[in-house]
Amino acid sequence: MKAIFFILFAVIAGITAMAITTEQTTIEPLLTEEITTETITEEPTTFETMPIVGDEYCTWGPSYWCHNKTTAAECDATTYCTNYVWSENTKGL
Repeated sequence: MKAIFFILFAVIAGITAMAITTEQTTIEPLLTEEITTETITEEPTTFETMPIVGDEYCTWGPSYWCHNKTTAAECDATTYCTNYVWSENTKGL
């Protein structure tokens, strides 16, 4: 059992060593690149403001839509809730 563990450990260590070596060769040119004042003073890239995911309650899905009749109506999901979520005993809450 110890021999199998040692072999497995050696294989994993070898893979890790290969990954580190690969990363070093990829990063090395970046470390030796000359940085000038022009590079440092470039304007930062700006991005358009994106809406927050989930900011609108109706994007929360059936767990919100079908909470009650009011939320189902707000999210235009009454038909969905009636057909797929609410049982016969609770239709329309």
